Amino acid sequence: MSAARDGKLLYVTYAKANAGPNPKACRNNLATSGDRPCALAQHYVLQLEKGGLAIIPRPQPDELRVLTMQVAANNHFGTAKILGKKRADEEKLFAFLRSKIHHVIYIVKENRSYDQVLGDLEKGNGDPTLTLFPDPMSPNHHELARRFVTLDNFYTSGEVSGNGWNWSTAARATDFTERTIPMNYATRGLNYDVEGMNRGINVGATNQQDRFHGKITDPEDQLPGTADVAAPDSPEDESGAGYLWDSALRAKISIRNYGFFANLAHYSATAEGGPAVPLLHAPHETSTRVAFPTKAALQDITDPYYRSFDMRFADFWRFKEWEREFDEYVKNDSLPALELVRLPRDHFGNFNEAADGVNTVEAQMADNDYALGMLAEKNCRQQIRA
Repeated sequence: MSAARDGKLLYVTYAKANAGPNPKACRNNLATSGDRPCALAQHYVLQLEKGGLAIIPRPQPDELRVLTMQVAANNHFGTAKILGKKRADEEKLFAFLRSKIHHVIYIVKENRSYDQVLGDLEKGNGDPTLTLFPDPMSPNHHELARRFVTLDNFYTSGEVSGNGWNWSTAARATDFTERTIPMNYATRGLNYDVEGMNRGINVGATNQQDRFHGKITDPEDQLPGTADVAAPDSPEDESGAGYLWDSALRAKISIRNYGFFANLAHYSATAEGGPAVPLLHAPHETSTRVAFPTKAALQDITDPYYRSFDMRFADFWRFKEWEREFDEYVKNDSLPALELVRLPRDHFGNFNEAADGVNTVEAQMADNDYALGMLAEKNCRQQIRA
């Protein structure tokens, strides 16, 4: 920010403006709507997002006071007396919620805006002209929004997976992430260092061979360290607020992780021609591990048989693996208080290699919608029985 010489104007520059609507859901490597040249038309979200310059008349003291109070009200600030009452009200509310809610299943999916899926919903602040997956294509998404809650004005801070996963798991993204993701997505260098992988190395693995996917002969001489450059706290110390699971673990809350922050390199053949982790519908039957966490805190609480982000694999089978453990937890009355569940198939992709014939946008959306609906139904039925 800078001021004009006469002090009457303020010049404010910013690097990240509101991208606005993306009518054709253009992707950097995939046109969801079938419009292949959409990236050339600058319709991809990271192309739509621009920096800018705001020229603002300098407010007079009285006007500045009014504007300051407006900002304070928008951010729910207040006097000590108001804040004290508000805090007491919040503590009362959360005490009530804790007495009623004993288990939370946090499902994170991929890259869909509200309008793309629920813009045609009969209620809510949606735009049906932006809807790509209307009610007939995503009936469970729509029915859940009708029966429970419609968050129509809940705005995302992450445009793509690279920073979206940080916002979804830590409520913020680091300066490193915000600066490097656009370059990585534009294939102009830099790596996808945002889900516990740094330059292709799993810094959260306890076994050094796991860190390097077994590619080197003497890993003890090539240690990368345990710092994660994209972690929400400083790379040298992740003992602060950290990620969602860090807060839960500090509170001694039981957790189970299904697919969050995994080493995705295991799903592809290695550079040396080594095999990828096989596509198995039920890997637990052969004790074939398919999930390799990239955060040390997730090592002992991750389901090793739940496949993470791999667009060849149907969400139906992810649901079946989650269901297998869920039934055991219910049987033993040991369901974790917090479950982190990744259902990523609405990301779409890998059509030529997709298993089980789920190899179109429509089929993959249906698969994702079906898995989401079955997971919700499973919980509802269990609550009714209880």
